Amino acid sequence: WPQSAVLRRHPRRRPRRPSTPRAMATLVLETNLGRVRHLHINSPDNLNALSGAMIRALTEKFAPENLSDASVVLLTSAGRHFGAGHDLGEMASGKYDANLFRQCSNLMQLVATCPIPVLAAVQGCAFAAGCQLAASCDVVLAAVGARFATPGVRIGLFCSTPSVAVTRAATAKVAAEMLFAGKELSASEALAAGLVSRVVASEAPAALLEEALRTCHTIAES
Repeated sequence: WPQSAVLRRHPRRRPRRPSTPRAMATLVLETNLGRVRHLHINSPDNLNALSGAMIRALTEKFAPENLSDASVVLLTSAGRHFGAGHDLGEMASGKYDANLFRQCSNLMQLVATCPIPVLAAVQGCAFAAGCQLAASCDVVLAAVGARFATPGVRIGLFCSTPSVAVTRAATAKVAAEMLFAGKELSASEALAAGLVSRVVASEAPAALLEEALRTCHTIAES
């Protein structure tokens, strides 16, 4: 299901050429912090979109055999936004794997069924598949200015696969309005709906990361 990653007031993404194998190696940065595995989505130029290459990189990082020495995963993103959904430029070019959405669903299943807790730290927008990724995590910390949406319906499409994670995480009535009307939730609204665990009362990226790391270390030591 193609899906819009951008609401009207969100800056438009410029189409990007598909990632080269060399670029793929840096799409997800990995750091071991004791028992905390920090995975950092590193594609801010296209708002950390879930391109085919990004999906493959995250799938490799979330493979259970690659997490055997960790107790918790911290998932963050570079730049102003957590994730704007699929890479629409890549999809419009036709140069993507026909199994892209199946691969994305497999990734979300890996995250949701990860044998260790997964904590997402969300800043800026988490839209469409980006919202799905956050909703698939066990714990979500959101910066005070974070926003959550599944806006595909606004261009005549339905975010069918994100609906699975969103309806499992958020209350049914709120999830329905997100999916059927494209309603965008603020961080506080997402907290009230159950999509977010806690709101960090700061827009500063350092404050969100500090609180996320503190929470991850608490989980790892429990």
